[in-house]
Amino acid sequence: MSAGSLITLVLMGYLGVREGMGSATSLVLLGPCLDFAVAQAKPNVWLYLRFAVAGLIANLCAFLVQMTAKRMGFSLGGGRDLQSWLSLALITYPAFGFAAGLLCAAVLFHWRPRHTSRP
Repeated sequence: MSAGSLITLVLMGYLGVREGMGSATSLVLLGPCLDFAVAQAKPNVWLYLRFAVAGLIANLCAFLVQMTAKRMGFSLGGGRDLQSWLSLALITYPAFGFAAGLLCAAVLFHWRPRHTSRP
């Protein structure tokens, strides 16, 4: 997943599309975070929580990268200045990361087609 994300980001760069550093970080880190969440996990409700925490961790890393870039004066992908961004990002990055991980778990484990065996 991360390799596909990196390739897509590089191709988009060649086409002149610049994504924000935070979104690129989250996109690249989500795959390894989900891999870690599913490692040795049992299929129960805790798996959903592990995926939610994986999304949260990926977005918190993205938050740190974006905040560092804004503090250093970089503005790849456009956006707001640090102060106006920070007031909203402190809430949205963790909340949407958690929600994205939970949604991913629901799609993969709850809403998938169920295979039934025939006698």
